[in-house]
Amino acid sequence: MSKSIVLYFHNEENKLLFERIILALKSRYRLVSAAQLEALLLQKQDLKNVCHITFDDGERSFYDVVFPVLKKHNIPVSLFISPEIIMSTKNFWFQEIRGYDALVIKEIIARQLKISKQKIEKYTCQDIFKNLTFSEINKVIHAYQQQTGCGQKPSLNISLDEVLEVERSGLVTIGAHTLHHPILKNENDSNCHTEITKSIKDLENILQHPIKYFAYPNGRPGIDFGEREIKYLK
Repeated sequence: MSKSIVLYFHNEENKLLFERIILALKSRYRLVSAAQLEALLLQKQDLKNVCHITFDDGERSFYDVVFPVLKKHNIPVSLFISPEIIMSTKNFWFQEIRGYDALVIKEIIARQLKISKQKIEKYTCQDIFKNLTFSEINKVIHAYQQQTGCGQKPSLNISLDEVLEVERSGLVTIGAHTLHHPILKNENDSNCHTEITKSIKDLENILQHPIKYFAYPNGRPGIDFGEREIKYLK
């Protein structure tokens, strides 16, 4: 008998590999929905051999690659998305900087934060951004686009119609994932509160039902979120 697990995915582009993973999990675990997992926890039931699968962000691959596999094998999952990203058809900051020139980004960060390039040269751009507020991240991305003339990328995420379709399937439980995917611990009280509460309320308005589940960006307790975030979410 295996221990219980919650297994999270992001951008799965290999359909064959993902299906093999699903079949391997299905052979070893009882795959449950978010509601089933919640009921087991509240009833203090035995969780051995239980697995719940989640997806963060709502990348295009969820609809194109993952969803057909879920339907084929009748697998329930959770999908945590941002209503702001879905409705605006913009990208999350980490999607927008894919393929950007790291040296140029670091030059801009050093200039805007008034620090030496040597201080940040050993870190990846994504790791540096995870230590900034969303406002600071936005300014760096805007400066990069202005400096290089690259412009904003087309949307890399699923559309509103696709969100509604996957939810109607009965296999996908939609949860909130903030508005802009900041590391919440980096934000001030007002921004943190807005990122959490507005993402839930806006998603409820879109889907026309209460939203019961929320995923903290990055999700490391005490590092990416803490007591303040838990209080706001409650």
